[in-house]
Amino acid sequence: MVDGGKAEVGLESTVLDLSGEQPTILRPGVVTRSELQNKLETTVVFKSELETEEVKGPVSLNQPSPGMSPVHYAPKTPLHLHRNIDELLKDKHFKSTDVVLVTHERDFKFLQGKRVVCHTLAADNCPNTIARNLYRTLIEADNLGKERMHLIFPHAPTGINRATLDRIKRACIAT
Repeated sequence: MVDGGKAEVGLESTVLDLSGEQPTILRPGVVTRSELQNKLETTVVFKSELETEEVKGPVSLNQPSPGMSPVHYAPKTPLHLHRNIDELLKDKHFKSTDVVLVTHERDFKFLQGKRVVCHTLAADNCPNTIARNLYRTLIEADNLGKERMHLIFPHAPTGINRATLDRIKRACIAT
C-alpha cells in the first residue's frame, strides 16, 4: 500500500455498466446520475432500482464490478446510522461512551456539551467534504476501540450524498 496523502475525493469511482440496453450505475460515486445523463443524453438507472430483492450476504465471484460486496466497507466496530440527533438519542443501543460521527458543526457542539465522544465529517456540512473525510473518520473512530459507533447523516440521497450513503450503509451491514 502506498500513502498518496489526503484524497481529493475520498470515495471510489462511479461504476457505469454500458453492456445492456440502458446505462446502469452499478456503484454510485462522485460522478452523479444527472451528470451522466447530461453527457450520454439518455436516461441512466441505478442497479438498485432494477433489483427486486436486496442482497444481504456475501457477493458471488461473478459480480460485474469490484466494491459491490455489502460488507466491503464495514469497520470492526458496529456502526448505527441515524437521520438526526433525536433518532440517535432515542436509540436503545446508544450509550454516552459510544463514538458519534456527525456532518455538521452544530451537532458536534451539541454532543460535546453532553460529553459524548464525537468526530465531525465536515464542519461546514459540505457534501464533498463529507465524502472526502468518510473513510478516514471511520478508521479513526474504529481505532478508538469503543463498543459502538453512530453516524448522523441527515442528507437526502442525491448527488454525491447518494454515494456517501451507499458506503455508510455498507459499513452498517456488519452490525
